[in-house]
Amino acid sequence: MNADLQELVRNEWRAMKAPPSANLRAIERECGRAAFLTFADVAPMSVDTQCPGFEAATPLFDLAPRDAARYLGTFLIALLESLDYQQQTGLHDDIFTRPHTLSFLMDDNTGALIREQLSPSQAYAVREVVKFLASKAELLYLAVDEVKSLVKLSLDT
Repeated sequence: MNADLQELVRNEWRAMKAPPSANLRAIERECGRAAFLTFADVAPMSVDTQCPGFEAATPLFDLAPRDAARYLGTFLIALLESLDYQQQTGLHDDIFTRPHTLSFLMDDNTGALIREQLSPSQAYAVREVVKFLASKAELLYLAVDEVKSLVKLSLDT
């Protein structure tokens, strides 16, 4: 199931182009130069999610909605890959981007961002990922109210 979701997200975000580097300066201010360079002039599905610059990046709240939507797919893939790794090894390997992505998905404003900035097929992909994440609440160490937020997002978008 997780591999299918990763492929769904990759397919839906594949055509997304990198925004102008100037739009990503918030990443440099908030997360440092290495994080900025990881994203600058790099299409969302081409970002190296294994490099230190990505692992230090937590930009989804700081970017303009359109740019956050562009990179949401990148963060969903990283979260799904991290969950795969945890299921295979029993180890949680993502201490920054996983909680960042989950917090973004549970934020009250994210549903509007998804409806306004993503295509219907991208919104569908987000809903499917969110439903999967809610089903993995124990692995993600989610409290009941956090699961409820994910379920709400899956229904609202």
